[in-house]
Amino acid sequence: AEQFSRYFASAIAKATGISLQGLSYKENLIDYFGQLLVLLDDVSSHFYLVIDDYHLIENSEIHDALRFWLKHQPSSMSLVLLSRLLPPLSITNLRIHEKLLEIDVHQLAFTPTETRQFFAQKLNQTLSDEVVFALCEKVEGWATALQLMIFALKQNPELLQSPEKLISKLNQLHIADYLNEEVFHYVDPEMKQFMQRCSILRSMNEKLVFALTQ
Repeated sequence: AEQFSRYFASAIAKATGISLQGLSYKENLIDYFGQLLVLLDDVSSHFYLVIDDYHLIENSEIHDALRFWLKHQPSSMSLVLLSRLLPPLSITNLRIHEKLLEIDVHQLAFTPTETRQFFAQKLNQTLSDEVVFALCEKVEGWATALQLMIFALKQNPELLQSPEKLISKLNQLHIADYLNEEVFHYVDPEMKQFMQRCSILRSMNEKLVFALTQ
């Protein structure tokens, strides 16, 4: 929590120009945030603070302190959280008062039109509607997978003639590597075993998973 407080305060100081002199961490992040809020009283220019990879934070003290911060945050500040999971910050009240903008997987997914534009920019060629729809539908508009397709196509342009073969190649190589590095590596052992046992299923529901894993 103390390390987080230093990053948080330093970022705010850089964005606003306030001095952190006299600000001290006393074994309590909420108290520290209270001191920081007092320093921000005179800041009128709007600024943004971005916290990336928030899903990696498991310290409940940090979550509690950010709940406090969001309740008292100055109007001159916008807090941006990027996370693969919904942060445990009790944000319902922000929704009710229309102080929250959420961008989730549905907004982030590429549409067929956006997929066509993306491939046109990266490959300097226009794809047929059939190919664009097949590629976009297969990965459900997942931007990372589309980027990996570009990488594979630059290595082997002939794959563009066979979307199924392109997807198969991605699954065997790039997507598997990406998921291992960015997702699977951070999963706890019990969940990892559960995922491995369920991986033989093409689709799943509660009864099927229970029958397989007990």
